[in-house]
Amino acid sequence: MIRNWKNTIRFVLCLVMAIAITGSAVPAEATEAAQAQTPKLYSANAELGAYLDRALLNHQAEIVIYTNDRSLFQPASPTMETNLEYCSLMLYGIKHDKNIRTEPVIESQTEVIPPSTEGEGATIIRRDYIAYYKVTLRPTYRYSVAKDRAFYNKVQSAAKKARKKKGVKNRAKYINSFIAKKVKYNIRTPYHNTAYAAMMKGKASCQGYADLFTLISRQAGLNVDTVCGFAWLKNKGKKTKRNYHAWNVIKSGKKWVQIDPTFNDAGKKSRTKFFMIKKKKFNKNHSLDTFYNNAKWKNAHPLK
Repeated sequence: MIRNWKNTIRFVLCLVMAIAITGSAVPAEATEAAQAQTPKLYSANAELGAYLDRALLNHQAEIVIYTNDRSLFQPASPTMETNLEYCSLMLYGIKHDKNIRTEPVIESQTEVIPPSTEGEGATIIRRDYIAYYKVTLRPTYRYSVAKDRAFYNKVQSAAKKARKKKGVKNRAKYINSFIAKKVKYNIRTPYHNTAYAAMMKGKASCQGYADLFTLISRQAGLNVDTVCGFAWLKNKGKKTKRNYHAWNVIKSGKKWVQIDPTFNDAGKKSRTKFFMIKKKKFNKNHSLDTFYNNAKWKNAHPLK
C-alpha cells in the first residue's frame, strides 16, 4: 500500500515537471496562438490552382504554400519541372532546382509514460515530427503582367467554349481542333516549349502543344496530364527517326487514353488520327519515357 502511494506521488511529481518543462519552453498562450495561426494546408486541387493563378498573374515575387503532400512540387520526370501543378508553374518560368524550396515544419510532442509497479518513476519522452511542409516559390517571370493576363484570358475563353460541349470526348475534340488551327510547329520562336508561345505566338514545339492542351483541358474540367517519351512516324513506308516528344493522357471513364495534339495538327485542319487512342494502337509509334514505368504513375493513370 505504502509502495503504491510512493509510486503515485512520483508519477504526479514527474507529470508536474513535464508540464513545467513544456510550459517553460512553449507557454500555454503561445501554444494556443500557434494553433490558431496554423496555416491553411493545400493539396493538389482546384483551390490550389486558383490560388496559384492569382499569385502568378499578379507577379507576386514570393509565393508561400503549406501542404501535407511532400511530392506536390517534386520533379515529375527529367523533362518536367514539377508534378501535380506542372502546367501552372511552367507557364511562368519557375525552375525547380533554383526557385522552389520545400522545408519541413517540425513540431514536438511530449509523452509521459507512467511508472510500473516495480519502476523507479515516470518516463518523459519528447518526440519531434514533421507537421507539414512549407513550399516557397520565387517565380522568374518572362513577360509583363499585362501579357500574362492576356494569355490567361485567352485560355479561359477557349476553356469556356469547350465547356459548352457535352462529354469528355466532345470537349477534348474541340480543344484539339482549336490548337490545330491556332498553332504551327516551330522550334525557333522564343520559349517554344511553353503554352504561352503556343497561344500568344501561334508557334511552338511539341511541349508547347501538349502544355496548352493540358492547360485548356483542366480549365474545361477534364483530367489531363502532359507526358513525354519517344515518337516516330512512317514516311513513304519508312520510319522516321525516334525523337523525344511530348503528348497528353486524358481520363475517359475509369481509364485513360492518349492524345497527340502535335501529330493531329495538319495545317489549317485538325485530324483525329492520334486522338483518344488506346495504348496498343498508340504504342505503334509512341513510347513513354521509362520514368512512367512505375506502380504509382500506372495506378493513377491506368491506360486503356
